[in-house]
Amino acid sequence: MTINSIRVRNLRSINDSNDIEIKNINFFLGSNSTGKSSVIRLFPLLKQSIETRTTAPILWYGRLVDFGDITSAIKNSSDERSMMIGISGTISSYIQDHYSFYQQTGYIPREQGGRINFDVRIHLKEGKSKSTAAHKYEINLPDNHIVIEFNDDSGIAEILINNTNFSEYSQKFNSAVRKGLFRHITWKTDRVNQYKIAENPALNSLTSILRNNLHHKVSNHTIAQLISQFRPGEKTAFLKRLQGIKGPQSWINFTRGLTTSTETFLTIIDTFNLLMLPYILESINLEISKTSTNTRYISPLRATAERYYRAQELAVDEIDPEGRNLHIFLNSLSKAQKQRFQLWLSENFDIQAQSNLAEGHINITLQELSSGDDFNMADMGFGFSQVLPILTQIWSALERTKGQSFTQIICIEQPELHLHPKLQAKLALVLSRSVSQAISQKSDLRFIIETHSEALINKMGMLINSSTIDSDRVGIYLFNRSTSGVEISRTNYTNNGFLENWPIDFFDY
Repeated sequence: MTINSIRVRNLRSINDSNDIEIKNINFFLGSNSTGKSSVIRLFPLLKQSIETRTTAPILWYGRLVDFGDITSAIKNSSDERSMMIGISGTISSYIQDHYSFYQQTGYIPREQGGRINFDVRIHLKEGKSKSTAAHKYEINLPDNHIVIEFNDDSGIAEILINNTNFSEYSQKFNSAVRKGLFRHITWKTDRVNQYKIAENPALNSLTSILRNNLHHKVSNHTIAQLISQFRPGEKTAFLKRLQGIKGPQSWINFTRGLTTSTETFLTIIDTFNLLMLPYILESINLEISKTSTNTRYISPLRATAERYYRAQELAVDEIDPEGRNLHIFLNSLSKAQKQRFQLWLSENFDIQAQSNLAEGHINITLQELSSGDDFNMADMGFGFSQVLPILTQIWSALERTKGQSFTQIICIEQPELHLHPKLQAKLALVLSRSVSQAISQKSDLRFIIETHSEALINKMGMLINSSTIDSDRVGIYLFNRSTSGVEISRTNYTNNGFLENWPIDFFDY
């Protein structure tokens, strides 16, 4: 899956962020208390919510971030006492792998699918005793718009598919909490008929529609075969698919007479989407969960270096937000990984770092290549101890994504802490090189960075000007407070590295 953008409404100081496009490198800039951290922390918020078994869709307080509860997360001036989180992206169009309907038939050729866009909006509200409740899902797929509304008991109250009301089917679904962003929605009737197809009201309706338009001698077995070859998609592709399915002559004649505006065709595609509704939700949920699980977060308050750390026989594959387990991570690397890490640090930041185990304790030593001297990290000043968790996290992401198709997002708050402007500028080079390396590895790496660093922003423009990175891969969002709340505007670099529509006094003091 690829995440294209996020959007949030009524979160703390933010009325509506509108769509924030997620490029390879994204900078969030603005004065203090303008909502930058609230937006960047949405990603670790989703991660901790999805990884933990909870009784609500969002875990506001967890191991990564703390939003309090939904009462404190909702914008104070909001009369709705609700909020919305939106995610858009692409998923595999071959989502039938998740469909129990298809898995229970023997008629499915396992072809490869392409990619389809989706846009999902999850509306949350305060429930009983300040609990978090989902009260509406909006799902946009190509040519298809689905709305599911829930009642106070979290049961389905209303279903709209392309403005067709299917609320009569609401009581035919189970709705339960599970790990993931969406509720677990399934059909209540899972009885398998004689044709090895799971029966439910939507399937019966779809069968009835086809029965009324085909020759009376066409068997239910044949209709089951036809339905099993349907594929979700936009209207033109869906119609082409129907017309390409081999079947009896009455089927060929029937589909030839259909157009994307024919009432019968629209009824078929809407009913098929109803049939597939649990599996559409499951497919999107799985893809969002995969991306969220692969999100990494570095907080603005990172651990101070210690001279010695107590050795623990642990292996970790992720640096925690404050870098407190950095010594464990480095110590658990294999010999080959340590060599690759040293080489990467040397090439990208002119330092080397290694963990040393002796007498039950670990110490981390750094070496600046310019001097060749080794020092305990506790003697190197705060700057290196603050930046090393960031560098290690980036290298680890590049290691993990080699040849992998999933998206990995690294969220970093204030990477410039305690760094000289020259080293802040060097971080811009590390980011651009890392994106280039990920592209060469055919992997997808994204950075979301909240910063106040003028050096970081200026250096990125220089790198664009020198063609080290393409301007289309970098986005900048400006957070400004107005009388109505926080407004978020987007600016871009030109191909020459200049910032477009940049406020003249933005970095003035």
